[in-house]
Amino acid sequence: MTIESVLQNETKLHRAFFGEEFDLSEFEATLQKYGEEKVRSWNALGLEPHFLPEITMSREAEFPGWKVKPEEWFYLKVNEGKILRQRSDGELQADLKAFALEGVTVLVDTRLKPTHAEDKQMWADDHLFLGPIMERLRLEKRISGNYYGLQSSRFDVSIDEWESDIRPAVAAFLGFERSQIRLERAIEMNVIPQLYRHMPRKDDLATDRGFSWIWLEEHFAVRANRLVGGQFYYGGFAFVFLPDALRSYGCFRPLALI
Repeated sequence: MTIESVLQNETKLHRAFFGEEFDLSEFEATLQKYGEEKVRSWNALGLEPHFLPEITMSREAEFPGWKVKPEEWFYLKVNEGKILRQRSDGELQADLKAFALEGVTVLVDTRLKPTHAEDKQMWADDHLFLGPIMERLRLEKRISGNYYGLQSSRFDVSIDEWESDIRPAVAAFLGFERSQIRLERAIEMNVIPQLYRHMPRKDDLATDRGFSWIWLEEHFAVRANRLVGGQFYYGGFAFVFLPDALRSYGCFRPLALI
């Protein structure tokens, strides 16, 4: 796939979802910086570079491809200042634009979140990406073992383990700075599977993915509460647990800012 074809496809996808086109010059410059060989290597890992335009996804907004919106609860809590995000200095602050995309070039994990299967569920083809990282960290006892499933699983990890060991390990594997790696924000988790309909994860919100859920980037009310989403039986979007609650049902999907 050439950089030109990536740009053409991105324009097509934006037009289908948002009903408009966006300036992709910054996206093009980023792709040119890394080159086509690097883009192909990302694709081999199940990752794709994309551009999320700077646009507000308000509850009232209407876009042709936006069929499943976040629950009203999310917008209410954003307006109440309860949805928090960590600043570069480590402090938390209310994110009153938590429902807006930010105009960033990102490297997206295309995989579908697996449904829960007696704590033995695995992400597809994760031997290409996170599987070896997770297994190594567990063998080195830097994170706790997976009690029921394979040690290469993304499941059964706490948010503290993500921050302290998994996040920097992912950054090192991809050749990025730690600050370039984070979890998906709630609005990104909602939009990405609907915007990029060619990805396996297009079914994240459309089908029954069971009790499993995904850690998200935002905090709720206090640092100890991390937002999670994607659990079908509780609305498929977002609700809150303490970091170690029901950890065998929780997993994560990294996002890289490139």
